[in-house]
Amino acid sequence: MRFKLDENLGNRGVEIFRKLGHDVDTVVNEGSRLDRETLDRAEEWYPGVSV
Repeated sequence: MRFKLDENLGNRGVEIFRKLGHDVDTVVNEGSRLDRETLDRAEEWYPGVSV
């Protein structure tokens, strides 16, 4: 499963999800800060799904 984590879950959250075998990216890693930017990037991950 793919997850996009925000800064509230931090590096520890990324580690936990990855150890469980999930594909994880973070908002901070992508450099986006605004909610709309984050939603646009999430829609790129899941074409055809509106978030």
